[in-house]
Amino acid sequence: MSYLSPNCKTISFPYIYNSSLWILIPPANIDGYIGNYVDMDKYINREPIEKLKVKGYSLDEVLQMFSKGLIDFDYENRFTKSIEILKKKEELCDVKVADFIEKNIRKHKLFFTQNHPTTCVFIHCVNQILSILGYNYKYDEFAYPENVVNLPGEWPHTSYDIKYWNFTYKNINNNWYIHHIKNIYNNYQC
Repeated sequence: MSYLSPNCKTISFPYIYNSSLWILIPPANIDGYIGNYVDMDKYINREPIEKLKVKGYSLDEVLQMFSKGLIDFDYENRFTKSIEILKKKEELCDVKVADFIEKNIRKHKLFFTQNHPTTCVFIHCVNQILSILGYNYKYDEFAYPENVVNLPGEWPHTSYDIKYWNFTYKNINNNWYIHHIKNIYNNYQC
């Protein structure tokens, strides 16, 4: 930053992250750095499966509970934690995103993965940057395709996600998570 011309205007924005939209998220090192998750080599929200194992449920029983929609994946607390982390980071930033996420999370698809936002989130940021730079123009946040920047990957949603969030969009694949539930169950040490 010391090499920038004094005429440059610096604009800061937070790392946009939310891990509460899926029942669980496979391990990724970035989660520890960005989302303040201490066990970077483990699944995010593995605790519901681990607790069932501690209570003595067999893997088959856990999978039956999953298929019947009987596991509490703690969406509310995870969403609150994600928003709190984001708002804390926004205290040091010019561009804010947490309020936009809270307002639109149930109406619009905002994330492909925990750290890959959709186009509308980026446009929300761009509109703020334009305003900071003195431009009196705003793009329609929802007028563009979901993935204009071609971000890779997308976590599928489960019937749990759709039911809790009451999403108006659908991308349901409960079966995708069975392998991951088995991994959590089999790798958890009692």
